[in-house]
Amino acid sequence: MQIIYGAYTSDRDLILHHSHRINFLTGEENKEMLNAHNTGVMIVGEPFRHTDGLYDFGSADFTKSVMEILPTMSKYRLTPPPKEVYSLHKKVVGTYLICIKLNAKVAARQIFEKTYANWLEDVASRKSKILDDHRDMPA
Repeated sequence: MQIIYGAYTSDRDLILHHSHRINFLTGEENKEMLNAHNTGVMIVGEPFRHTDGLYDFGSADFTKSVMEILPTMSKYRLTPPPKEVYSLHKKVVGTYLICIKLNAKVAARQIFEKTYANWLEDVASRKSKILDDHRDMPA
């Protein structure tokens, strides 16, 4: 979620930091690979940065943008993405492709903002529960 939030806010450092944290990147990548990775994440985050109402997937040029970075990613990637990310990638790509095919216009930014707010609430709730459980433990 934090990687996509980095794309939403156009924060390269946040994207790369969390990409390292989940082992998407090893920390040994060269500049070309880091740039390609960041560009790929920014492509995924494009609909969430759109501030002018509905995002028009029909006029998006995702395929061309992705094709431009694939040679670099293929050449310089040091490790495959984590297994957990594969199914998520399939779902995201499938969703984007169907939206493109349907020429869908989606309130993507609003959907992301609501999803992110809910996720933050969930994280805070889990942290609070852990702290409460810890306080209840005998000394």
